[in-house]
Amino acid sequence: MEPDEKEKIKQSFLKVKEDIEILKTQLNEVKSLIKTLEKNLISEKQLDQKPLTTKEVPQEISSTGNQGVYTNIHSFIHAHMHSFNKHSTDIQQTNTQINTHLNKNKTIDWSKSNLTDIDSYFLILTKGEFLCFLTIYQLEEDLKRGVSYLELSRHLSLSEGCIRTYVSQMLKKGSPLQKIRLNNKLTLLSLDKNFRFLNLKSRLVNIFSRSDPNQTTLS
Repeated sequence: MEPDEKEKIKQSFLKVKEDIEILKTQLNEVKSLIKTLEKNLISEKQLDQKPLTTKEVPQEISSTGNQGVYTNIHSFIHAHMHSFNKHSTDIQQTNTQINTHLNKNKTIDWSKSNLTDIDSYFLILTKGEFLCFLTIYQLEEDLKRGVSYLELSRHLSLSEGCIRTYVSQMLKKGSPLQKIRLNNKLTLLSLDKNFRFLNLKSRLVNIFSRSDPNQTTLS
């Protein structure tokens, strides 16, 4: 991966984080406004149930005032919803850009990749994804064949759904993994042959151990 491309991905992630923080702030404002409106409605209901005296504001004026408040609230929410939609669109566009950069790596020729690029790739995996990949690496060596979702699930003590999510995300990020279908029923996971030929298991375990000091061995 070129330095410029890495920087673009980094800036894209920062943009997403910034937009999410803006959305959180605006959402909290709307929630606070809705709570205030609910309190006003409760107060109004209590006033409606209370006998009107000559010292109180006439009902016509009160209704007009409330209508003005509701109109302002509606305008406020409408304006913020427009902002929500804008930021949501920005996030979607940014995610598309990130996926475009990541998808370029799907056709990586691992046999021609340098170690720095390979290290950089595995550093973008989450700990769960990284551990799942290393487990596939080890089990495939032990079993002399591909590894099923059920076998991974049992070995890692995770649900098959969780394993499928990890594998799906790794494939989207361009992992050197292959899915093999047997009789259209069983799916086995296997490492890309060119990648396995590089014999990088010890190197990958070291990278993973540095990212997770509590992990000492790959069992």
